[in-house]
This record gives sequence, structure tokens and C-alpha cells, in this order.
Amino acid sequence: MRKRCFVINQLIFTNENTIRFTTYCTGSFLRPFRKSTNTNCLRKLESNNVRAVIHNGGDMFYNLDFTPGFEVPGGSGKHTLFGAALWIGGLDAGRNLHLAAMTYRQGGYDFYPGPLDTTTGTTTGPAVQAWDSIWAISRAEVEAFKAGGPITSGIANWPGNSSNTRHSKRMAPFVDADKNGLYEPQHGDYPEVRGSQTLYWVMNDQFAAHTETGGEPLGIEVHATAFVLDTADGNPLDNTVYLEFRIINRSQHTYDSLYYGMFADFDIGFGFDDFIGSNPDLNAFFGYNGDSFDDGSQGYGAQPPVQSIAFIGQDLSHFMYYNNDFTSQGNPESPIEYYHYLRGRWKDGSALTRGGDGYKGTTPATHAYPGDPGNSSEWSEESENHQPGDRRGIGSVGPVRFAPGDELQLTVASIFHPNTGSGQLGAFSRMEDDIQAVAEYYTQNFPTGLPRQPAQGRLVLFPNPAQITLGITSSAPIKEIRVLDLSGREMSVSANLQVNHAELNVSALSPGLYFIRIFTEKEVLTKRWIKH
Repeated sequence: MRKRCFVINQLIFTNENTIRFTTYCTGSFLRPFRKSTNTNCLRKLESNNVRAVIHNGGDMFYNLDFTPGFEVPGGSGKHTLFGAALWIGGLDAGRNLHLAAMTYRQGGYDFYPGPLDTTTGTTTGPAVQAWDSIWAISRAEVEAFKAGGPITSGIANWPGNSSNTRHSKRMAPFVDADKNGLYEPQHGDYPEVRGSQTLYWVMNDQFAAHTETGGEPLGIEVHATAFVLDTADGNPLDNTVYLEFRIINRSQHTYDSLYYGMFADFDIGFGFDDFIGSNPDLNAFFGYNGDSFDDGSQGYGAQPPVQSIAFIGQDLSHFMYYNNDFTSQGNPESPIEYYHYLRGRWKDGSALTRGGDGYKGTTPATHAYPGDPGNSSEWSEESENHQPGDRRGIGSVGPVRFAPGDELQLTVASIFHPNTGSGQLGAFSRMEDDIQAVAEYYTQNFPTGLPRQPAQGRLVLFPNPAQITLGITSSAPIKEIRVLDLSGREMSVSANLQVNHAELNVSALSPGLYFIRIFTEKEVLTKRWIKH
């Protein structure tokens, strides 16, 4: 049981103003929350089957009284996530670490409201106060306006431009009817609405000290959008929250070895009996119940769901997990520990390894528990017969180079997969199809225009399915290739290689599902493929 009690007020002083925080504790943790006269700095998405709480500080999916905030089905009182947040970190030219991340506001904040000066990369107290909000718009408002209806407050107050000439001129996305670059609803302009309900906010990591992680600021400006779609029952879009982050480097630093991604605290109903896993082929990671029955009044009972976080338009370079404790496999407590997790390494900097709990093994891995929990021959928490617990995960993209003025795009979907079968793993029967449908909808309707960030250590198979020849490409030189069937039996081995691309003749294999396993100098990568 997470204990809550009021403790004290904390002040952060800057040279321009004072921001007051109200601090709460939960057991041994201090959890501060910024007081604001603007009630719009917290919003809830609630027009589909999910009820999701969004904050304007880089974190989401929990309430300020420290209760969960990702309820699904809406109105059920049951939740699958206790929190999620943006993490980003990299090294400057002097190899100094800069990092911004959030979890539960244990020490304070790494992100603050508002954009940055495009020349100096700084901001002021009044600017932070002016942008301390989340703006909301519905498709119904916009459609009514386009049909000749009124300019609602949501349309009138949409922050399409900044009045500060030191900021970027264009802010929240909008349809510019007269193409003059100015947001003017009286001239027919209106917000660009993504779904049935859309939220927009902008934040930076430069205004004040990073009191959540202790990291040095990167000098980034982040434009964030969250939206949901209200569709027919049974459609996976109805169980999804989309999140978009456009990240701009407003500093004078060029960052190397930069990683960015999403943290998630999976609490599938009862939050202390869960497992965690990943699916690199789908660029997703997920939480699921670790036993056959999800306990408690807020539990899902005998048909527990799966909750996934899927990256869209980018490879999931790494997936790492940690436990709710303070061991070397537990909660990060310093900037370098957050950065280690972003890089897919343990809190103490040691490599993730394949097998067991992934700690102190012999074979390096890039993704924790990438196996199918229903297949005992694959590496998962289920196959390792672990003790269920309170798991947190971080999926990331990188390393990438991030120069002044560069932009990065991170788009993720938080997807609830109901258990329409039976038993602990019944929801997995639909997870793959759900993720593919959610990603396909986004890529067909919302192209970003930003370059896809390449991942290191990735394995690409083409064509897949294959009938005669299977092409295999790796970003690292391949030393050995093995073809395995579903039981793990080796069908062929090609050794003593040193190539980035190879082609295998697979015509003699029977139709079915197989695995390709490649060995490079530093890691072993495995991927499914289908023989037609």
C-alpha cells in the first residue's frame, strides 16, 4: 500500500521569481507537486475507452494524490499503468552528461512549462507562468466551427503562435486557412486536431535546476501532443493513447551518444504481481500479470490484460527494466544511473545479458525478455519462473547525434490489450495484431516529415515472409548465422563470416515460423521470420 501524507512547502528560487511546491510523502519518498493557479496544467483524456491523466511536466498517467491515472475500461476503477514519462540524455563535447527525466516528482522537476528563446536557449519566470497549461480541443468543436459554428474557447485560446518574438513563431499545430503564418480563427484558422480529443503543451528543461534527477540541463524545447480516437467497441484504437514529442535542441551543445525514450511503471490492476517483457520486432515493450489471478478490488481477476508501449516510426533500440527497490537492479538515484538505463544497461553500468534476470550473465543483450511468454523455450519472465513484483521499464532510441537546432521526433502508443481468452496469458493472442493496427493507423494518417533515427545493433530481414532467398542485414558485422525452428533446433549454421549483409537459400525448409539468430562481436540478435 502506498502511504500518502502532507509534509511541507518547498521553494525554488530563481533570479526572476519564486515557484512554490507542495510536498507529499509516500512511505520513504518525498513527492513534490507544483502549485499553480492554472488548473489546466493537468488534463484528462476521456473520449474513448481509456481515462488517462496528462501533466505538463514530462510525466503522465498518475494523479497528484499519488493514485493511478490510466483507467481502462473507463469507469471500471481498474488501471494498467501507474506512471510514464519522457527520458533523454547525452554527452557534450567535453563528455559531460546532460539529462532530463521524470518518474513521480520524488525530488521535484526536470521539465518546466514553455518554449525557449531561439537565440539564447533560455526562458524567464513570466514566460514559464504564461505557458503553464495544457490546451485541449475536440474534433466535435472543430467540425462545428468548419460548418459555420461559433469560435469556442478551445479554438480561440489555441496557442498557434507565441506573442514573444524571441520564441519560434509557430507553436501548437493549426490549419492556416489564409497561409499567412498567423493563427487567426476569425479568418478561418482552426487547431489541427489529431483524434476525437487532442491535448497540446510545450515544455523545456532549461528554466531551473533538475531537482528530479540532478542532471545537467540539455537546453531542449519539447512540443507535446496527446490524443485518443473514439471508435467502435473492439477496435484497438479505442484502447489507445497516442503521444508525440517534438524535441528541439536550443542549446549550443552538440550531443553525442544521446538516447531518448519512454519510462513506464506497469501496474496491471494490483501493482505487485506483474511481469515485464519486450517485442523488438514490433518495437514495443509491455507489462502483464505474473500469476493466474490479478488480486484485489482493483484487480482484473482471472482475465488479466496486457499493457504495451509501442514506438511508431522508429526502432526500439533498447529495452531495460528495473525493480521497485534500491539494489543495483532498482530505482535510479543519480543522473548516470538514469543514463545507464536509457542505454539498456543496469544501474551500476553493467551490461544487460541474456538469460535469467539479465544481470551478470555472459551474453550481452539489447532487449530484456524479448521472448513470447507462452513459449517456454524463449527468454521471458514466465519461462524463467520469476517471482512477480512491481516492475518498471524504459524503452529507448539511440545512440544518435543531436546538434544545435536539430529536431527529434518520438511517437509512442500506450495500448491496452483486453483478455478475450482465458488465463494469465489470454491477452497475448491479440497483442501483435493490435500493435500493428495502431501503428499502421498513425503512419497512414500522420506522417511526421522528420528523418527516422537509425538504431545500432539492429537486425533486418527481407523479404519476410521469404520463399527462396532471405536477406539478412545488420548494422554490426555478422560473425555467424543460425536458423532455428520453433523448438530451438538448429536447421543450418553459417560460421566464420565478417559481413553486414548475407543471403540465405531457404528453399529447402518447410513452410512455417522460424528464427534467425546472428552473432556479432558484441551481441546476439534473434528475429522471427516466416517461410512460405
